Order: sequence, then structure tokens, then C-alpha cells
Amino acid sequence: MGYVLIRGYYARVQCIERAVRNFAALPLGQPRQILCLGAGFDTMFFALAEDGLVPDGGYFELDYHPVIIQKAAVIQKDADMRSLLGEVKVFSPNPDEESLVAGGAGAGAGAGAGAGGSVAADGMVLSASAGLRLVAGDLNHLNRLKDTLSAAGCRWDRPTLVVSECVLAYLPVANADAVISWTASAFDNAGFLMYEPIVSNTATKHCNQTHKKKIQPVNS
Repeated sequence: MGYVLIRGYYARVQCIERAVRNFAALPLGQPRQILCLGAGFDTMFFALAEDGLVPDGGYFELDYHPVIIQKAAVIQKDADMRSLLGEVKVFSPNPDEESLVAGGAGAGAGAGAGAGGSVAADGMVLSASAGLRLVAGDLNHLNRLKDTLSAAGCRWDRPTLVVSECVLAYLPVANADAVISWTASAFDNAGFLMYEPIVSNTATKHCNQTHKKKIQPVNS
């Protein structure tokens, strides 16, 4: 089963990256942006930054608050990543978390808060002049999402590529459907790039099912 999964992951990475790069290189004649849903610890932004392909309208990454806090902290501790960000601003309603993200002396206290489920707060956590925006938000609560992204600088009239890579499978079916409908109605001009598990009898399907049984379900 191992080699099947390796081939599947390779195909997944290649397909998503090619599609994102193609969008970033399109001669649109106007600013464009990318919104990555459930971004986790994905590093696509840095691959684009190395090749000068970061969208001029911004690269927005959305995920749960604790995940975004931890990712921002990891980025701030890595010199190679920081070198691609330009000027960085950190935002957090929790002083311990802000210290963690900034890599300050309070990192130990912040690590507990960020990983242990401090009160979730929607909004931008990290903003870089190179275009990266790390935004905390919950796809199960779309009524708040537009205001959250707008405050982070997302523009609804710009050409936008929305990326959903193995994200909707973790939401209740009705909520996943709502995310797709929301994308179509919220943006004036958007494409939806999706990679999600589908019904099949492959080894990958059985691996995915085993994994989902091990993790805690997402509550709406």
C-alpha cells in the first residue's frame, strides 16, 4: 500500500502546484489573489515567493486559530522563510500568543495557549509585505468569514483562485456544500481548485477512512 500512497501524494502535489502556478502567471492585467482554505502547514506560498510568483493581490491562508498561531510561530523561527516575507506584522488578542508568534521570551506560555485550545478568535494573525496573510477563521461559520477576510485585505472584486486541498472532507456534508456555494456568491470572479477524497475502492480510500476514524471529528 505504501507505494500507492506515495504515488498518490506526488500526483496530488504536482497537480495542485501546477494549477496554482498557472493562475499566478496568467496575464490578467489586474491584481489577482489566492485564498487557501484549511491551509494547515502548507508551504506553497514560499515556493511561489522563491520564483517571484506571489499574486500581487495577496496570498491568504485560512485555518483554525490554534493552527494559524502555531504556523506563524514556525515561520518566524525559520530564517529562510522569514527572508521571503519582507516586513512582518503580528496580530493576536492573546499577549502570550503574540509573543509566541513573534518568537519572544514568552514563547513557552504561548505554545500552551496556541496548542491547547485558547478561545478561538477570527482575524488576521500575521501579515507580510511580501503578500502572505495568515487568517484565523472557521469554515463552519460562513456568516463571519467574509468580514474576517475583508478585514485582512481580501478583495471580492479581484480574480481569485480558491484552493481546497483535502479540506471539505472533514466538514459535515451540508457545511461543505455551503462553502462551495459561498465561494460562488462571495467573489465576482473566482475559480475553485479542489482536491478531495471521492467514493472508490482504492487503497488510498481505505487509508483515508482509517485516518479519519483516528482524529477527532469537527463539530459544526
